[in-house]
Amino acid sequence: MKDLKRAEIKRVLMGRVVLGEDGRLIALPAGTILRTPIGIGDGADAVLLLGVSRRIRRYGTKDSKARLMEAAKKSMQNVGRGLALNEQPEAIACLIRYVLTRPAVLVFTWEDGTPTLTAWTGRGLTGWISLRRAIRAFESGLPDTVAATELKPSEEDKQSRKAAKEEKKRQKAEKKAEKKTRKETKKAAKQKPQKAAQPPDEPAEEDAQPQNDEREE
Repeated sequence: MKDLKRAEIKRVLMGRVVLGEDGRLIALPAGTILRTPIGIGDGADAVLLLGVSRRIRRYGTKDSKARLMEAAKKSMQNVGRGLALNEQPEAIACLIRYVLTRPAVLVFTWEDGTPTLTAWTGRGLTGWISLRRAIRAFESGLPDTVAATELKPSEEDKQSRKAAKEEKKRQKAEKKAEKKTRKETKKAAKQKPQKAAQPPDEPAEEDAQPQNDEREE
């Protein structure tokens, strides 16, 4: 389920969205090629090759869930375009486009009874700027009764990052081994082939019958 959510966010950041009847954007289903998306998103090539990154914030408040969700909805309407997510229908989300940095997606929902905001953007050097700008813009529209805290990476995220590092390390080792093999092959091809060793001279064959120097008298 988590992979499906990430894949949908990835399609949004790549610009594969259409305009819904309610005015919100909707991500095209995976594998859709017949319908024309609204446009290619900024940094879509990097999203395709490098994937997406995220930052999570949790909030504490005495306000009711309904009031907080309404406040989150109004804040997102002021910072981006509304987004309807098929994999997270209960969430409030929006897409924010920037002029100089990568676009970002904000998703506000309740996880384990805690109001949680997840900011997504494409991996890259300016990705962290987009995440910070998007989170600040969203939080500026929340009431003062809401306090934000940084969420530490979950155990699942830690395992995912560890697996990604190990995979990267394995690929690096394979490339190194392949490079070494090519180098050795090239070196062997440059070496001149050695002449085959000549067999030693065979001794002259002796006469089949020994000569008899004695004469008969």
